[in-house]
Amino acid sequence: MDAPTGEHGSEKRRRTSSSDAPSTSRDATQRREVKTVGFLGVSDYGLGQLEVLAGRYKVAFATAKQGSAAHASGLDLKLANICTERGIEYLGSVDANTSEMVALARKIDLVIIGGYDGILKRDFIEAPRYGVINTHLGMLPLNRGCFPTLWAQLHKLPQGYTTYQVGTAVDFGAVLELYRAEDDLGCLRDTNRFVYDELAAKAVANFSATLDRFEAGEALAPCAGREAYHKKGLPNDGWISFRWSNVFLRRFSLALDFAPYLPGRARLVSATEDGAAELSLSIEDTDSSPAAGSRPGKVGEVLEVFAAEEFLVRTREGTARCRLRKGNMPTPGSILAGDEAAACAHPVDADFAGEEYFLELKQFEVRRGNLAARQRLIAAGQVLPATAAAGDAPAASTSREPMCFALDGDEVAGGSSRPPSLEDWEQGLELLSAAGQTHDRTARLRAHLLLADKGPVSNSPSNR
Repeated sequence: MDAPTGEHGSEKRRRTSSSDAPSTSRDATQRREVKTVGFLGVSDYGLGQLEVLAGRYKVAFATAKQGSAAHASGLDLKLANICTERGIEYLGSVDANTSEMVALARKIDLVIIGGYDGILKRDFIEAPRYGVINTHLGMLPLNRGCFPTLWAQLHKLPQGYTTYQVGTAVDFGAVLELYRAEDDLGCLRDTNRFVYDELAAKAVANFSATLDRFEAGEALAPCAGREAYHKKGLPNDGWISFRWSNVFLRRFSLALDFAPYLPGRARLVSATEDGAAELSLSIEDTDSSPAAGSRPGKVGEVLEVFAAEEFLVRTREGTARCRLRKGNMPTPGSILAGDEAAACAHPVDADFAGEEYFLELKQFEVRRGNLAARQRLIAAGQVLPATAAAGDAPAASTSREPMCFALDGDEVAGGSSRPPSLEDWEQGLELLSAAGQTHDRTARLRAHLLLADKGPVSNSPSNR
């Protein structure tokens, strides 16, 4: 068998690694006198952080998420109860960038993010005396953006979390604590929900000590190193291909297994009837032995059906034991296939043969390399070739400066010397799309052209 199948309960505790020690500098500077704080968002680890904050400071206000999320269902009530018990003003779901929230933030020393889903703008970030601190369940800047635990598992990257000072670039700021979990967290054994819960518990357990160092005036480290950014969207939109390698099938399934969300999906095509029905399934185990590889059947064909809603599927390398999570139980002879025609933000080739999906990470590094080469040519006073200027979009910079995304105008808001990066541009478009409207007709036209894949427009990063 290729991988163990045992589930891990959330009560399991791992050994702490040598990276438990903070990676930030120990050089003390002037103390930061924190007396009053605010709290944004709600999550499993955020509730634990709020309890720590309430035991140390006066918490002036607490909010829920700006929107809603299935994995945070029911947490709003717990948050409201904590606020009632602790005498904290509970504001519910709010947009932190309103003038009223900015005014509240100006009256306090520090704001802590505990699972807030909005993008904070400069006015709010700079309002508290010591700014805003967030804990991101991924190692920065290696794992910026959405679903960090998922992408770390899929890319076979280190799992961990980063507590950092929020800037106007997404998941990019001076680092207070960088924690790296043991290398075996995730991999081919743990569901992504288990990974998330383990990191969340560790972040809460270390939070008080992290605040101690912040108050002591510990210098924050630059956010530097290998970098990647993941925008919204699931890998391959959740579709499974049984032509993938057996190891990747298992890795993909575990990475997407985050309760209450369903893991991978496939279309069930009956051997006797036309049409297809979608079902959700998890890959419980795979077998790449010669015996499994010699079994007759087409790739994706259901070979056997077992009790407990489990069934065996023929793969390119052997077989996969699957468990039905939603939909109709397949019958022997049925064919399971993904939706190869579906467009998505993070496609995976239907015949991918690797063990971990490194392609997006490599593509990001290539884009950043192209940008660095272009900047060297500009510095040398050379003219860029037309093909390079038109074809390459810049990627993220590892500059320590925060970046304020500006959809209009050639200058970056706030006077930053760092040009807009590709992910900053994408994030700006996502925000504009989510808002659904803007009073700036030029900005709306630019966003429409880019979102419709009509090519770069005059203010896009690929034209800079």
